[in-house]
Amino acid sequence: MANLQPFLDKYKVILFDMDGVITSEQGYWNCAALTVHEMLRSSHCLGSEDFNRAAAVANLENVRKAVFANGKTIALLKEKGVNSNWDLAYVVICISLILGNTSDYEAVYRYAQGLGDDILSEYDRLAGLAAKALGRPPKWSERLGEMWTQQQKLFQLYYIGTDEFDGLIQNEMPIIPLPELYDLLSSLCEAGKQLGYGTGRLAFETLHPLRLWHVDAFFAPQRRICYDEVINAEERLAAAGRNVRLTKPHPYMFLQGLYGLDYPPEKLIDGDYDKSAIAEVLVVGDAGADIYAAQAMGADFCAVLTGVAGQAARGYFEGVGAQYILDSVRDMMTSE
Repeated sequence: MANLQPFLDKYKVILFDMDGVITSEQGYWNCAALTVHEMLRSSHCLGSEDFNRAAAVANLENVRKAVFANGKTIALLKEKGVNSNWDLAYVVICISLILGNTSDYEAVYRYAQGLGDDILSEYDRLAGLAAKALGRPPKWSERLGEMWTQQQKLFQLYYIGTDEFDGLIQNEMPIIPLPELYDLLSSLCEAGKQLGYGTGRLAFETLHPLRLWHVDAFFAPQRRICYDEVINAEERLAAAGRNVRLTKPHPYMFLQGLYGLDYPPEKLIDGDYDKSAIAEVLVVGDAGADIYAAQAMGADFCAVLTGVAGQAARGYFEGVGAQYILDSVRDMMTSE
């Protein structure tokens, strides 16, 4: 059992973001880049080319550099609160369409710089402008609409793979060496901590690497919150006439992780829960959406600098009031 940092003593529940914290996000960014590339170029989507997926995958490095302006667009949109990589692709596609289906991704980056810091509030406006540029009705391009669903399915195709190419799911890697990750999670559990996660991944995509690495059992089943839960909760609320977006930076995922999967989402949205429990939960994340979600529920936040911005994110997390800032989750253990 590894020694844990003393600051962890006060917490009974630790809720992790996954990508950039426990799992590497590189494969997801690759999928997002390929999705944008095909959506805008292929005659089967929004472009006019006879698109070759296998060739695009073979040229992945150059595609990603171009689409995300050498990573600048990823860092910018993550800072503004984009948490799902489906939404990362969606926002870039919308902006490109607004700019005339441009392949000038530096121009896309410059446009994104002018977006507000609460990216969720921009989605409807971006969707409307993108639809107008193509002469389509606004509902066609809205989040969870026809265009969004098409690019989501394309993203999943690149992630899972086809007969043409292996899916990027085959190359999942932990953010720190696996023996160290195993030591950390096992030590936290042995110390009596209950572990959970709140992630923009689907359940299958989350459990696949965790099971492969034999660390899934460290996470309490009631505290595993994935995008599936977000979709189900949003649909449940919508059926009652309440249209609420529950992706981060909304605190829903971490609230559901704290109070458990059986706790009604309606009560979480209404603030009907024992708020005293929040003092004993720590949220661990790498992005603006994570800390905004933690702060919205009143939880302490531990930032790790293994996200897209790396060490450059330290000043950002200091500025927004993170209680703890670590180089990686490895530093939740002492060096003794």
